Amino acid sequence: MKSIVSGGGPLVCVEMEVVNRWRGLAGNSVSGDIEPDFPNDYKRACAVSDYLGKVSVGDRDALVLGDMPLETLIWTPLGELPRIVRVYYGDPGVDVASLLEKTIKSTPDDPDEMLPVEFKSSLILVFDAACLGSDASIDRLSFEVPVGRYIAMTKHFQPDNRTSVLVHFFVPSQ
Repeated sequence: MKSIVSGGGPLVCVEMEVVNRWRGLAGNSVSGDIEPDFPNDYKRACAVSDYLGKVSVGDRDALVLGDMPLETLIWTPLGELPRIVRVYYGDPGVDVASLLEKTIKSTPDDPDEMLPVEFKSSLILVFDAACLGSDASIDRLSFEVPVGRYIAMTKHFQPDNRTSVLVHFFVPSQ
């Protein structure tokens, strides 16, 4: 299963339809430039102090994976929505998805954090917030979710005594 890590800052999840607007260190996707009142996109993403946050990308939001830079992968259990998995620690080569399939059966009853999100298009790209969204050569992950509103629920799991992960679930919202 493919995973990515950032160069030290957060990762962002940006809808494919607006990914070219993400300017990373090069500018601001809202103002189009770097100005004192408009920090670059990377600085805006770094301002997120929770596990998840949002920053504007024009008329859409980028979902920011805050906290600390962690190895990140997408896990889609059979018949369910994708989940973003961030690994705090684990043995090299451990099959995190297999461990989680044995441990996690559904959405958590007591999430550590919740954030409302809306996806106006279904293909989402995950990449280092410092990078230009238009740079197709950077390491990226992708996942698809049906267009709609969700509650992103975050929960810490320790599937065994040698593995610790943070999992972000997407639960449809009314």
